[in-house]
Amino acid sequence: MNSEKKKPYAEVARERMEKTLENKRLEEAEQLAQAKAAFACEYEKEKTKLENGGMQQLFEEEWMPLIDGAAGRGERETVLVLQRNQGKSSSLWAQNRARYDVGVVFLKQEGFCTEFKERFSEGTGGDDSYPAETSVGIEVRW
Repeated sequence: MNSEKKKPYAEVARERMEKTLENKRLEEAEQLAQAKAAFACEYEKEKTKLENGGMQQLFEEEWMPLIDGAAGRGERETVLVLQRNQGKSSSLWAQNRARYDVGVVFLKQEGFCTEFKERFSEGTGGDDSYPAETSVGIEVRW
């Protein structure tokens, strides 16, 4: 006869479950590592582009008119929008992160005080998971 004692089924089931969970954790860790690498690559591309003269162009085309408009109304601060109603695609977040990091340095050199701003207006309700107005930006004061 078989002298070896069989493992109880509960123990076998527990071992299978642990192995499945471990495989799932490893798979998620691999996906996270790939997502981080893609983010870092997109971030570095955008940062390099901005540092090579792109920030001056962005400032002149998009941000200077907002600052001039606020100054014309007698306000001493405005929000320079980085993102509006775009969801959370990783490439967009990487670009905005680079725009923020390089932009803050650029704006400080230009004599502005800066602060990160995230603003959400009331949502449209229903199935729309994003608010009607979502903006992420840099608040500048002068």
